[in-house]
Amino acid sequence: MKSFMRLWPVVAAVSIVLTGCSPAVESVPDSAPAEQSQSEASQPDSNPDLASVRTSNLVDAATREEVFAQLRQAGISQAALDEFARQVERFNGNVPTSSLVSEGFVPLSATEKMDELAIIQAAQDKAAPLTNCRITTFTLGRELVTVGKTDGADDSQLFFDAESIDTPPAIFNAGERDAFMALYGRVPTVAAKDSAQHAKDIAAYFADHQITFTPGKASMVSVFMHDNIDPERAAMFVGHVGVLVENEPGKLLFVEKLAFDQPYRASWFESRDQLVTYLRSMYDDGPDQDYSQPVIMENDRVLS
Repeated sequence: MKSFMRLWPVVAAVSIVLTGCSPAVESVPDSAPAEQSQSEASQPDSNPDLASVRTSNLVDAATREEVFAQLRQAGISQAALDEFARQVERFNGNVPTSSLVSEGFVPLSATEKMDELAIIQAAQDKAAPLTNCRITTFTLGRELVTVGKTDGADDSQLFFDAESIDTPPAIFNAGERDAFMALYGRVPTVAAKDSAQHAKDIAAYFADHQITFTPGKASMVSVFMHDNIDPERAAMFVGHVGVLVENEPGKLLFVEKLAFDQPYRASWFESRDQLVTYLRSMYDDGPDQDYSQPVIMENDRVLS
């Protein structure tokens, strides 16, 4: 999965449609800023540190209600839950779910047989408008964040998001749309592999755009990817993001959309360290690249 993500600006430049926490692809592969599609999404199921993780694709009503109850308990509004439910039902109702988790929560290893190609094709043919990780997280978490200044944000990497958001029926009003674009805009940074500086630049971006988060049992966990293909325009961008809920110590529920044309996933983790391991198994190419490893944030705090 991971190395392909580095090519996304080049791919976009030649007008190939992508998908991931980003775009809908032409018919098979893959992705833009970050999340991916198809088999590009790395499989963390063989990592022994993740053996205790349990996951669901929100296919059955009982599991959906269990997840919604956790989100509701953490302070997510009923209006947000209703919109999220519509998005989940539209996607799961229009893709083949026989290879997804049909009921309850199962080990990550049980997800390796997912028929990705069939799901991708059905999603693109039948489930529009498609949503990705950023749209899903903002649908649920827009009341968890305040964006005081939306002017000046670089939303050039969010063109697929914008297309989906602007497809009727509208899911965000004009102010929410502007806040979305600023929250997930490109963060100017250095081209060098300097995670500490990247984290400082993210903090400065939050300060400049007056982005603040409401503390509580629900939070946003974001994977900021480093784009230094053009060193003069080096930036961090939110390649993946989800909503984290902790209603009880040591029981963490992470809700995410894997990609525009990929399923929803709700997973139980034992700790934030385990969640970081999961996210790095998906979105971290390691230290031996020309670009830096991701910075993982919970709201405005660096997790890793």
